[in-house]
Amino acid sequence: MDQLYQITTPHFVVGFCYDTNDQVVFKSAPIIKYLNRWRIEQIAEYCQQKNWLLNLVSEKGELKWL
Repeated sequence: MDQLYQITTPHFVVGFCYDTNDQVVFKSAPIIKYLNRWRIEQIAEYCQQKNWLLNLVSEKGELKWL
């Protein structure tokens, strides 16, 4: 199952796709491409350290890929 997350920072808002089967990020905005292959726990901790807001936007059943 895929999940779409959003990270909100003071300077930008970005999104990434998380694969719950492999438990890693598999697609992200270019500015955060270094997060690819990270686990959600790592990202949550990183966002907390940076004072960034992490939100789950939707899950695969709700997503419509173009």
